Amino acid sequence: KLNRYLKIGVFLPREISSFFDALRAGIQAAQADAGAPIDLSFFCYPRLGEGDVGAMEKAHWQRFDGMIVAPGNSATWKRISDLAKQQ
Repeated sequence: KLNRYLKIGVFLPREISSFFDALRAGIQAAQADAGAPIDLSFFCYPRLGEGDVGAMEKAHWQRFDGMIVAPGNSATWKRISDLAKQQ
């Protein structure tokens, strides 16, 4: 057990809502069953590969202990990935 909250950023697109809405609900259900103090912060961007990195930067992704992401374009994720490796 941790003596602090884990801060998890969840970055998922709005489209295709039939898939990603269910995924968000599943993440929230898992949080309730985790038995550990987890603080989830949800962020949306228009669609897969469109606005994902911008949403992460706007949310100051470095403040999270972990992230759940749906990367769409691997070329745009290289900068985020390189920065995360340095931390």
